[in-house]
Amino acid sequence: MANQDFIDKIRVAEAEAKRLRADAREASAEKRKEARLEADRFVDQAYKDAQIERQEVMQEAEAKYREILAEVSQEAKEVEGDADAESVKQAANVVAERIVTLLGNF
Repeated sequence: MANQDFIDKIRVAEAEAKRLRADAREASAEKRKEARLEADRFVDQAYKDAQIERQEVMQEAEAKYREILAEVSQEAKEVEGDADAESVKQAANVVAERIVTLLGNF
């Protein structure tokens, strides 16, 4: 009978160990899932922040573009008699191309 009690205790201990391993696996899986969700939220927020920053930079660039365009327009009016229309058009195209290139790098 003592042997049977010992065997029963071993079986109970093995069952408890199996249950504890299963609980640990489940808890581990839940923690991994939570970590993935948190990482996804972090990445999503980083993309949103980057988009906001990009939009701000684009707005600043557009404002600068308009400022440069206004300056070029004013300067063109001042030297209108000195330069032919084709030269002014070429200069404006060069400035516009440079601005588009700068904006394309964002």
